[in-house]
Amino acid sequence: MTASADHELGEYRDELADLIEWMDDDLDNNVAQPYKDQPLAQDWARVCKVQEEAGEAVDALIGVTGQNPRKGKYGSELDLYDELCDTALTALYALQHFTKQRDVTLDRLMYRARYHRERRQVQVATDTHGTASDG
Repeated sequence: MTASADHELGEYRDELADLIEWMDDDLDNNVAQPYKDQPLAQDWARVCKVQEEAGEAVDALIGVTGQNPRKGKYGSELDLYDELCDTALTALYALQHFTKQRDVTLDRLMYRARYHRERRQVQVATDTHGTASDG
């Protein structure tokens, strides 16, 4: 892990790295035999699980806002927060599935976080100067 990513993740770095590595190992070792026989199926399952979790986050938002008049309001903002966290963690588990290296997984996470920050800073600077941004 780079010193930068280590610093940016702070006190949570080891706990997060341990969780990601443990979950990946657990899922690899306890998956049904057809997935062990067909590794590509496990690849697809890990990525598709992220979408499943995202769907649960959408459902939580629908419940909190009462968007569906047939169901009305249900759930809480905490439910929404939990589902968003589950989505983020599941994406990290999927990434770990492919990298198999906790430091590579966390370095990539921080690389993308910095990329998003820098991209937004450029967009804001461009917008401030009256030039069209690329979104």
